[in-house]
Amino acid sequence: MKSILTTLILLCVLATSIVQAQQKSSRVNQITGFITDENNTPIKGVVFYVDSIKTRTKSNKKGFYKLKVGHEVAAIAAYAPDYGIYSLNFDGQEELNFSFPSKSDDRITETDLRLMGFKSPDKPKKVSGEINFENDTEGFAGYKSVLELIAGRLAGVQVRGNRVVIRGGVNSYNGDGQALILVNGSQVNDLSGIPPSEVKSIKVVKGSDASFYGLRGANGVIEIKLK
Repeated sequence: MKSILTTLILLCVLATSIVQAQQKSSRVNQITGFITDENNTPIKGVVFYVDSIKTRTKSNKKGFYKLKVGHEVAAIAAYAPDYGIYSLNFDGQEELNFSFPSKSDDRITETDLRLMGFKSPDKPKKVSGEINFENDTEGFAGYKSVLELIAGRLAGVQVRGNRVVIRGGVNSYNGDGQALILVNGSQVNDLSGIPPSEVKSIKVVKGSDASFYGLRGANGVIEIKLK
């Protein structure tokens, strides 16, 4: 009896450790801050690199920025052509402020950055699945919504309520496997207002091909184009 109790306790401890590890691996940190020069003047249009990979985030006219990164990130870098590249170590801080010194005499270009090891994310070279409905009027028969269309016509994609889950493309970035859904390039969370007959094409992007979308695409991406 004692050995059974001990085993149960060990199993509970192990299960707790696994859950905590999964939660940590899926945790996303939101960082905010300001970019200024040596005179404390805001710098607009500063580009950010996360572990040497370029993001789409830029500072606004007040020098403010907002950035989401994974817990495993080690460094955040800010790049302004007239000031150069400024990197700070990341250790889970919620706020990181960058104060550039005086403008550089030599303008730092993105070519210079590439030579220093900074780069843009790889663009997807292929999609995991694609259906073109432009000349396929009968392809919508029997489907009352775009979600039904996705579930019925795309292999390897599941619709669970209002969630779209791509098999083989899930790493639990947001805890429930929800894929990033883009309609004409814009992120949407509700497809109920789109008639299936308005859909021109649907693409499924997952795995390394989805790295172009950063953390948002960690669970795969559904790209929808309308007619």
